[in-house]
Amino acid sequence: MKKKSWFGVLLALVMAVSIMSQGAATAVFAEGSAKQVDTKITQFKILNWQKEEANKVFFTDSFYLKMDWDASGNGANLHQGDYFEVTLPDQMIFPSDSAAVDFNLYAPDGTSVLAKAHVTPKNDGGGTVKVTFTDWVENKFNVKGDMYLAARFNTTKITQNEQNTFP
Repeated sequence: MKKKSWFGVLLALVMAVSIMSQGAATAVFAEGSAKQVDTKITQFKILNWQKEEANKVFFTDSFYLKMDWDASGNGANLHQGDYFEVTLPDQMIFPSDSAAVDFNLYAPDGTSVLAKAHVTPKNDGGGTVKVTFTDWVENKFNVKGDMYLAARFNTTKITQNEQNTFP
């Protein structure tokens, strides 16, 4: 009889520990927590310093990389903190000083900040830009815009005097 009572206590203890440990490995996300969202790059252009489209750029010149992006596929489901990332071409070197690394993206009114961008350049070319939305996007449809990044070519990763393509 004593064995049965110890067995019952041990079984109850094992069940209690099992029930408590089930929730320990479960990831919990608060409603409205930041998430990566689908965004399309709709245009990718190289511009000169006057922000005019350039057919040719001398291989040692600095230039602007203009990207038009479109997050309208998310409907009105964008929230503050949501973000998207763009991988930058390895054939280009991006500045690492603070003015070029962190910048605002503005809404169509030209004054409201709809997102903040952060560039993480690699020393040998390429990198990423992460765009994090502000509360401006809450309950808005058709969220899209553009961004300009200063860059120069990584002369070891392009072919001079020939047409180069960038992924």
